[in-house]
Amino acid sequence: MERISLIALAGMMALGIATAQAATIPVRAILIGTPWWVWGLLALLAYNGFALSKPRSLPLWRLLIQPAIFMGWGTISLALGVRSGPILALDWLAFAAAGGALAWATRADPWSIDRARGLVRIPGGMLPLMRSLAIFAAKYALAVAAALHLGSPAGLRLLDMAVSGASAGYFALWAGQLVIAYRRQPIAAALIAPRKGATP
Repeated sequence: MERISLIALAGMMALGIATAQAATIPVRAILIGTPWWVWGLLALLAYNGFALSKPRSLPLWRLLIQPAIFMGWGTISLALGVRSGPILALDWLAFAAAGGALAWATRADPWSIDRARGLVRIPGGMLPLMRSLAIFAAKYALAVAAALHLGSPAGLRLLDMAVSGASAGYFALWAGQLVIAYRRQPIAAALIAPRKGATP
């Protein structure tokens, strides 16, 4: 099932590359015109992704940073999109369901929970970093395309809502699975046998 995730990520990266190639304004001008908080968000995602690439034990809240960012980003997009009509909201909800289904289908990597110390052991891997950067690239590319009028405004809004909904749905289900598994473990228990889950 990991192949499904990689195919989805490749599609998002391709969207970002296509937008960059279609832009007639120099890349340097686009980068300079980007709000500072966008680069701060990119730095946070990269740092968190690299931290999750190695096997280690982390507190639960640390593992929920990445899901919280994309759920919040997706929810804001939904709130803004609803103003333009119900079609965008339905688009968001449909892709949120698809993202949730993808998270359910790809929950394969084991984690170990130490509730007594409030830690979760993750296996590590590059997928969290790749996933974060791919979603960021897709959102950034769509924002640039909209600002430069590189496509149909309605079509770009639909694509943006699709990416926002899919990422929010994926991380909402993943985070829910992790929190439920964490809560089910006795506080006094030592490090328990691995359970099935997905690296964030």
